[in-house]
Amino acid sequence: FRFDFRRGGRGASARRREIAMDLGAAMDFGGARGGARGGARAIAQTKTRDRLCVSGGPGHDIVGFERGGEGDAIVPAYALRGHEDVVFGMDFIHRDALASASRDGSLRIFRLPRETSEEECAVCASPVVSIEPTRGGCGSRSSEKLRGVKLVYDAPSPQLATISSSGTVYQFDASTPHVVSQEYKLRGFAETSCVATDGRVVAVGSRAHIGLIDFRMREVVASFAVHST
Repeated sequence: FRFDFRRGGRGASARRREIAMDLGAAMDFGGARGGARGGARAIAQTKTRDRLCVSGGPGHDIVGFERGGEGDAIVPAYALRGHEDVVFGMDFIHRDALASASRDGSLRIFRLPRETSEEECAVCASPVVSIEPTRGGCGSRSSEKLRGVKLVYDAPSPQLATISSSGTVYQFDASTPHVVSQEYKLRGFAETSCVATDGRVVAVGSRAHIGLIDFRMREVVASFAVHST
């Protein structure tokens, strides 16, 4: 869908439209203020579909939307700030907590406001947890970039999978994300850019390789090169 920050979306009240203007300036999807173009970089939605988060814009903020107003409209409600570079990946841990991974080398956990109202100003929240797993490990902040994060909900307890550009997968316990519980180095991976999961197995893709990691078994179960034909 296309959301028009200037109007605040159909069914939005005057107050919501004011908030939309504030958040629209922060996000600047189209680069109207001379920022980097390219639109949204990452998007995440709750299972109940009542919350949606989108990253993009020159300030590297994450803007949160909620369903509300007439016609079940999607309206902007808050901004999440703290990243210093492009946010390439996000996933909800639960309705009120969001994990985000950035090119600045950090994984950040945000606690979202439980409720927002039209009387509130746009909420600007800071992360409650900030982690740089590459520091002192397999890389440095200058060379290692985080490209994605996914909640692995059946591992058997909820875990977070975060990938770096060089093919390292970091496993975190979602309840104590400040501790790296496991690292998996996928050999031969270059320009790792995407991650997906079915809730147990994590699939990682790079320019020329695909890897599969079972978080229950805590091991790489497959890794193979993809040849173009």
